Amino acid sequence: MRNKIVFILGLCLLLSSFVNVVGAAEKKLTAEDVIKLIKEIPKTSVYTEVEFTSYNPDDKTTTKIKSKHWDDTKNGNYKGETVRGESTVYTVSTNEKSIVFVQGNNMAIEYNSPVRLVYDHDKEINLRKLIDTTEVTYKGKEKVNGRLTYHLYGKGKKVQVADPTGNEKSTITQIHPDMEIWFDVETGIVMKSKMYDNKTIVGETNVTKVTVSPKFSKDTFSLNLPSGVEVVNIDELKKKEKKTD
Repeated sequence: MRNKIVFILGLCLLLSSFVNVVGAAEKKLTAEDVIKLIKEIPKTSVYTEVEFTSYNPDDKTTTKIKSKHWDDTKNGNYKGETVRGESTVYTVSTNEKSIVFVQGNNMAIEYNSPVRLVYDHDKEINLRKLIDTTEVTYKGKEKVNGRLTYHLYGKGKKVQVADPTGNEKSTITQIHPDMEIWFDVETGIVMKSKMYDNKTIVGETNVTKVTVSPKFSKDTFSLNLPSGVEVVNIDELKKKEKKTD
């Protein structure tokens, strides 16, 4: 019996020391370490549903935008639906071209370039924004909508910019907004972000649904336009506009 108690106590001490070591290793991670880890995560195809809320502290108005993204940009394909109030915008991108259609219009615009990233959840552009405009600290790992994330907090940098009055010899101090971003540990995508004006949240993004490496069909990246809607290439549209000027 005594040997059994000694064994159990020894096992508990061993597990305790293991937990302490793991915890210590996690605490030692710096923002630079985590940024490197996020950058090393290979880009993968995902389907996401996103809610974005912006707040204007001047007139105290709130704007909400919901969107869905079939993101296969690593293979040159993308489809998106964005709803803002009564307006819905549809985008498809494949074969190095993109088509954008606003519901209710009688024309869809074709652009001669593909969608290369999804700003709402793309890790590269959001990391760059965080690094370039803030002093970044690592807050630890946290669950966001059921997914494990790296939580990074950025304190807005102070920069000197040209005097807006036009005085070439003087500059003014501009402070970038504070930011928080939660990056998904598995995929690197942004699961949540916040932007502040002083302590007021003026912009917040939440990824409410994620499917990693979904099986996209050939029909996924097609656009079913209403009858009578014409697809016009942007170059042709510009030529028509020049003729009417």
